[in-house]
Amino acid sequence: MIRNRYRYQLFIDDLPNSTLLRDPVTDEHIENFKEGIFVGNHNKDGSIYIHNHLEFIVKVHHVYGDWKVRIVGFEVEQHSIATGSSLDPQFLHRQPKQYLRTSTGKLTDISEGILFSYSWKTVNDESTTWKHRLDHYYEMGKYDVHMKQIVISLGIMAFTAFTAGMYVKRSITRDFALLAGGEGSSTVRSRNSALSSIQDNEGRNLVGGLEIVSDAAE
Repeated sequence: MIRNRYRYQLFIDDLPNSTLLRDPVTDEHIENFKEGIFVGNHNKDGSIYIHNHLEFIVKVHHVYGDWKVRIVGFEVEQHSIATGSSLDPQFLHRQPKQYLRTSTGKLTDISEGILFSYSWKTVNDESTTWKHRLDHYYEMGKYDVHMKQIVISLGIMAFTAFTAGMYVKRSITRDFALLAGGEGSSTVRSRNSALSSIQDNEGRNLVGGLEIVSDAAE
């Protein structure tokens, strides 16, 4: 699962989480977000660690002139913290990681299990209102996925509409062609009827392979 970059999603008040990432060089938060929470990370040196601590950041907005408080943001920062390390919120990202396999290929003894934990923090965000709480999902950036999904969906919808339009156009064109062909067939049938009448008047009929001329023909 970790090698295949599996992720999972959390929701609070029907609001999906945004996963905060840190720059590996500066250790600062990246302005954009990642969709979903990674189970762990598989490094280039072959080491594998699991994210066993989640830091929840819930942003709330106080409604003006009312007592209501609405959730307008749900951010999660994923951490890998070795068993027995400190869970001080200020130093979570600096704790040793909970490796499943080290860079030398040695597997970590997890026979006693892995400790999973979480921490919770509420932040007052008066700049974000209820109707704009999903705006950050539409930001284009290096780690953004939502806008790409929207663009792909719009492309599929446009292709489907174009295909349906061409099918309807083709059907209508065929129907008009059949109508035009029907009028022509009626004319041909009328001409055939006239020719049959002329032959009847001539009185020439084939009966048992013999040609008999009626009195009208004489």
